[in-house]
Amino acid sequence: MSKQTDKIQTLRKKVQTLIQNSEYRSVKLHGFSCSRADLEQVEFLCDTLLRQGNLYGFMVYGDVKKIFEKLDIEIKN
Repeated sequence: MSKQTDKIQTLRKKVQTLIQNSEYRSVKLHGFSCSRADLEQVEFLCDTLLRQGNLYGFMVYGDVKKIFEKLDIEIKN
């Protein structure tokens, strides 16, 4: 596995744990405040990146984008 794939899988597992434990509260993820919708978006994007290798035109913005940038996860459109 590549380093990129490892980072994505680690982020995905962390997000799944936060979703499971936080119900509907906002939580901090790598220093950014995330709502339940943000966490679900990160999980979806991680799944898409793992399956397809890129996001095929999905727009990523705001704190969700900053999380991927902070972890040096390359988002290819």
